[in-house]
Amino acid sequence: MGKGYLAIVAAMLIWGSVGVVARKAGQDPLITVTYRVLFGAAALIAAQLLQRAVRQGPKSASRPKPRRGLLLFSGAALAANWLFFFKAVDTTSVSNAVLSYYMAPVLVALASPLLLHEPLERRTIAATALSLTGIVIMLYQPGQPVRPADLLGIGYGLAAACFYAMVTICGRWLQEIPAPRLVLVQCLTAALVLVPTVLWQGAPGSPGALAALAVPPQSLVLLALMGVVHTALALILYFQGLRSVKVQHVGVLAYLDPVSAILFAFLFLGEIPSPASLIGGLLVLSGSALLLRKGRAARTQQVA
Repeated sequence: MGKGYLAIVAAMLIWGSVGVVARKAGQDPLITVTYRVLFGAAALIAAQLLQRAVRQGPKSASRPKPRRGLLLFSGAALAANWLFFFKAVDTTSVSNAVLSYYMAPVLVALASPLLLHEPLERRTIAATALSLTGIVIMLYQPGQPVRPADLLGIGYGLAAACFYAMVTICGRWLQEIPAPRLVLVQCLTAALVLVPTVLWQGAPGSPGALAALAVPPQSLVLLALMGVVHTALALILYFQGLRSVKVQHVGVLAYLDPVSAILFAFLFLGEIPSPASLIGGLLVLSGSALLLRKGRAARTQQVA
């Protein structure tokens, strides 16, 4: 497996464990996301300052100026992705929210030929169909009526999926920017969107807006972990891998996220997966294996 695929898979496994850490932290989703980007930005700033202090010798050659508007848009899209997803979770069932949100890989696969001029491969279509079918089997709950709130929540989930696809496409367009710098700007931009939202909304029943940001010390430690590992590190791995992996393949590999989440929930929370979860997870893994196996075969032929 190439380094790019390994980086993408590692990012998905890290994101799969975020639910366990978030459950342990026990905070409102909006507060959790806000602290994620704040701690992520702080970690990246500290790393850059340390790198500058240690680095010696002449300065590196000047790099081409990035497209600032697109860079800021990618950060705003990242914040909108999280906000709409958690809004979907609050409005409808988790199953409806996740099912609509994981239309994002399909959108990425469809957009890549139009926006990135990547020919849509047959194995991408097959892998996407396998993985999406697996997600439906994992989360579909028959016999439940669809309420107006469910339709609204599904709309929020689809909006989150659109912004997820935008973040991925922007990551390819901005590949000339070093991944740590790209993630730093995205986290800072997301923080500019999220912090005012938290302060304006406030915590239910709290005397002031600032009280919305108050969390217990033990939760703050877990939120810091999420900021450093699940935000800064995982996004760097994601964008590093995005530079050498076809975007349509990255979209399909994103389905590893919910499958690994089930595994981590079983290992650390004692949640026993249902037979449907196991069958659906097997289909998702089959779709990912199809991409990885074919990709490895293609690279072997090129080397030969």
